[in-house]
This record gives sequence, C-alpha cells and structure tokens, in this order.
Amino acid sequence: MQFNKEQKDILSKYFVDVSRFTFTALVVGKFIAPNIKDWVFLLGVFFTIVTLAIALIMKKEGD
Repeated sequence: MQFNKEQKDILSKYFVDVSRFTFTALVVGKFIAPNIKDWVFLLGVFFTIVTLAIALIMKKEGD
C-alpha cells in the first residue's frame, strides 16, 4: 500500500503522539508510581524508541 505525502505526514504525527503517550505513561510513570515493574519500564522505553523511529522514517520518506 502506497501512501501519499499528506498520509505519511499524518501517520508520522500519529506515531510521534503514540511515542509521547507511551513515554509519559510508562517511563515517567515509573518515577511517579515506583510500584511499576522494571520490565514494564523497559518495555515502555523500547516501545517509545520504536514508535519514534517509525515516525522519523515516515517523515523522512514524506519529504
């Protein structure tokens, strides 16, 4: 499936938002509520990096 420039821009913004929400909920949340398990924290860091990378790749291809 091919996306046009506008669709890639919208999807890249979506993945940036997902990355931001994941970071806030799981990574920052670890310091606010220390009862969050370490594996959840690490999964949050990983998922944040992956979604941000997807967003940057889509944004680069859209330009």
